[in-house]
Amino acid sequence: MAEQDNNTSKNVYNSIDTSSIEWDISHNPKLGVDLARLMLHKDPGTGAKIRMIRYPKGVLNPEHTRPYGHGIFVLEGKLQTH
Repeated sequence: MAEQDNNTSKNVYNSIDTSSIEWDISHNPKLGVDLARLMLHKDPGTGAKIRMIRYPKGVLNPEHTRPYGHGIFVLEGKLQTH
């Protein structure tokens, strides 16, 4: 993940060892399953978050909208969407 440092106009790169961070396991009542979440970055100025989320195989997430930007990168498995 690259972040622009406005003071020096140089790219600053951060790396995260995801195997050294504890996953947060919590129940999602809308889906009826437990999801594992790993917070990678929070921007206190904008409230933006970057998280890894593990969905159990076969979970169907109902069609929905969000009032903000949202993106998904599938690292393993398949994503079926409408």
